[in-house]
Amino acid sequence: MSAPSPSPSRWIPVWAGCGLLAMWAVAGAIRWQHLQEATLGSDALGQFLAAWTVLSGGAPVPPNPEGGHSLWLLGLPCVLIGRSLEGVFAVRFVLGALVAPLGAAAAWVWAPPSRTRWLGAVVTGLMLAWDPGLVDTLVVSFRGYGAPELVALALLAAGLGGRLGAGIAGASAVAATGQHPMAAGLALGVVGLVGRWGRQEWQWALGCLVVAALPRLVWLWSLGSCGAGFMECLGTVATGSAEPDVDRLTMLKRAFWDRFVVETGPGVALALGVGLLVGLWERHTRSLTAVVLLAGLGVLLLGLGIQGLRPYHLRALMPFLAVAVGCVISVRPALLVALAGCVVGLGIRWTAPSAPDGGVRGVDAFGAALASVDVPMQVEAVWFGDPVGVEPGAVVLSARQHGLDPARQLVVDGSGPVVLIVNLADDPTAAGLVQDARIWPELDAAATWPDVRVLRAESLDEARAWLQSTDPPPVVAGGSFDWVKAFKPSVTDHQSL
Repeated sequence: MSAPSPSPSRWIPVWAGCGLLAMWAVAGAIRWQHLQEATLGSDALGQFLAAWTVLSGGAPVPPNPEGGHSLWLLGLPCVLIGRSLEGVFAVRFVLGALVAPLGAAAAWVWAPPSRTRWLGAVVTGLMLAWDPGLVDTLVVSFRGYGAPELVALALLAAGLGGRLGAGIAGASAVAATGQHPMAAGLALGVVGLVGRWGRQEWQWALGCLVVAALPRLVWLWSLGSCGAGFMECLGTVATGSAEPDVDRLTMLKRAFWDRFVVETGPGVALALGVGLLVGLWERHTRSLTAVVLLAGLGVLLLGLGIQGLRPYHLRALMPFLAVAVGCVISVRPALLVALAGCVVGLGIRWTAPSAPDGGVRGVDAFGAALASVDVPMQVEAVWFGDPVGVEPGAVVLSARQHGLDPARQLVVDGSGPVVLIVNLADDPTAAGLVQDARIWPELDAAATWPDVRVLRAESLDEARAWLQSTDPPPVVAGGSFDWVKAFKPSVTDHQSL
């Protein structure tokens, strides 16, 4: 007799796992197209350099005042796996793509049992895989960092419930606010969990939340000790990006218009609105829709309260919106036809706008050449024009991923040769500034940007003397602080330009 074939229900986890992997692959492929557009400013590099600070034996410190420890924690796998700067960002983009399968799984968990529950999960996953705003968040890191995928994880865990699910939800919520503080506004949606969770779940969620928040609370305490009064110090950080000249109504209209009408397309904006209205009307999805609306209200109140609401602050809300719409489709699958009609009739932005090349591969070529220089050196930079150019932190980070040994090849006392990255102004006469300077041939050849030259000085004093002879003088000089903090964390006072 032949062995009995597995029952159809036993294949459900297998098919579900394959579907989630496929969703992750789709989201990853969409994001991969924009990998070379990743920006390389200090905001984007900070999470990776902070991860190296910890790996180099330094104290774990968030890379920016308003951020949390989850920034460097999320950067750890990127620097440990990536073998180049491009590899670091590739890992980060793949991790960012997790928002799609996490959201799809959350939609399955939150939807009431039905034969069409899979349809809502697929729609949710595809929405999160496609969303141009979430793609842009990976390209321009400071617009949310990893908040969207951590919000999706928290939503999935909250739906699963139990002590483990509640604990993960609490910890993930703290981690999301560490990625971007505006995600804290989503906490208002926790009101919708009343009645879904039992006493033990609330205890576990609160306990894990407190434990996860302790490092952040210590960090906030240090920020509040600036000498101007605790609340005033924190207020300065919280309102650092405020727009006091923009009235709140204008700020609110701009946020909704740019985020939903411009960024996703008017058809998608209408479809989301219709989905939420139906969700409120349908009794099986009413509580979840209330969670979503309260979470959105929390973000708006927080942003308007500090008068710093930006359109990209609403991106962390997208997992909530996508899950809510997916659950409504699970209950009312015919609604999908109406929502598709909205999208087709009014339009959709199919892809994220292409951004200029961020220079990742160029920096990698420079970094690989720097890693091959077998002498102790100090990397500095000067800017003679707009202070947007090649960052020393990016070059040294790339070199470290290529195998540079900081203990042997980097110095910070100004005694060794100085690699001086000269970012020239966008002016045909700017090249004359380095006409008589000493070029570092191997590194200068690797720096293929037309307005960047790489000089060699035998000491920091020699580099300073050359700078004093330039006319006009540089706009900004230095730039070594970021890489020194990452790869020489024990140094408390180093010499720079």
